[in-house]
Amino acid sequence: MRVLFVSHSSRLLGAETSLLTILDYLDHGSFQPIVLIPSPGPLLDALAARGIETRILAMPWWLGRRNSWPIFAARIAQGCVTYVRLSMLLRHLNVDIVYTNSLVIPMAAIAAKSQGLPHVWHVRELPDSNETLQGPLSLQLLYRLVRALSTRVVCNSSAVERHLKGYGLECTVVNNPVELRTAGLPGIDPFRGADRTRLLVVGSLSEAKGQRVAIEALAYLPGDMTLHIVGSGPTDVEVRLRALARRRGVDERVFYYGHSEEVGAFYRHADLVVVPSVNEAFGRTAVEALMAGCRVVGSDSGGLSELLPPDRRFPAGDAHALAAAARQALAEPFDELWGQRIAETFEPNRAAAAVMEVLRSASA
Repeated sequence: MRVLFVSHSSRLLGAETSLLTILDYLDHGSFQPIVLIPSPGPLLDALAARGIETRILAMPWWLGRRNSWPIFAARIAQGCVTYVRLSMLLRHLNVDIVYTNSLVIPMAAIAAKSQGLPHVWHVRELPDSNETLQGPLSLQLLYRLVRALSTRVVCNSSAVERHLKGYGLECTVVNNPVELRTAGLPGIDPFRGADRTRLLVVGSLSEAKGQRVAIEALAYLPGDMTLHIVGSGPTDVEVRLRALARRRGVDERVFYYGHSEEVGAFYRHADLVVVPSVNEAFGRTAVEALMAGCRVVGSDSGGLSELLPPDRRFPAGDAHALAAAARQALAEPFDELWGQRIAETFEPNRAAAAVMEVLRSASA
């Protein structure tokens, strides 16, 4: 079966990493993957290293940080061009099924529908609480279109499943496959301020990821605790975070590292990983940290509520509660049984088997 997997991004963040891991464990004797990406980037390099066939075609998003009708109209115009090119590509590649890896791009679904091809839509987002995933269409209308354009819909957590069912959209939960990313050199400690208790936040810089709340919480924690932020994002977001740290008097205790492929080394040397997302659809950082044997606290929202026990969760956006949860977690040892359970739940072979079953049923 020839499967066209369509990625919304050429980076290697959560959704792209999950797709790449699925491809690693796919039965290539039964499924021949082809991956469509919008531009060159780290994902292209990773696919090339695996010998996976790729194509490049810009894919307009129908959700984004800016949601005005003029911007949406421009995306529709770009989408018309993409639709023509993508329809030609589908015929040229002679694919049997199309698999869209994110909610934010609709054109592959539209092209598959017009070609009479089965289409699987993998929803990995909670757009109602993410300022970077907005659009002029109501979610009710958006999900009606998803239903009309899909043979099967899958999602990455029970939290997303509940969200979709609230709009009348049935889906199948496929747990993300998680392998701890590059662990780095065993003896290398990547942190600055190494003589202090180190709290780690990993994720793209944005309001939705909650770095602001972590900085606020640091002001309520002892002066020997430091906050280490790994991740990149818009320059204005980092400027606001730095300004907040200065106002709260903790700027000398907050360290910024930008994007890193060596997050495993950060997990291994951290005292506590904090996941303060407003409403995380899944929570890859929490899973990776637990797999690495690191204590974790996170917001009691979205997918994080499924990953962490009650005493390791705090109300989203509540800096005081985050600080209290951090104190408690740091006073107790890592729960190895919980870490083992998490590793088993998100084992890559299980996720790949679930995706292959979805592909088979959608093409039947």
